[in-house]
Amino acid sequence: MGKIEQLCITVSVGVAELTGDDRTELVENADQALYQVKELGRNCVVVWE
Repeated sequence: MGKIEQLCITVSVGVAELTGDDRTELVENADQALYQVKELGRNCVVVWE
């Protein structure tokens, strides 16, 4: 049997909705949400509005 190792990870997610055809704006909005979530700490999700 192989050795079992524990791996701990955290996830922070910035989410934005595509409301038109401008994908650049979508990425910028998701980036803004991601920066907000990074300020809040780990294991968070922020939805850009």
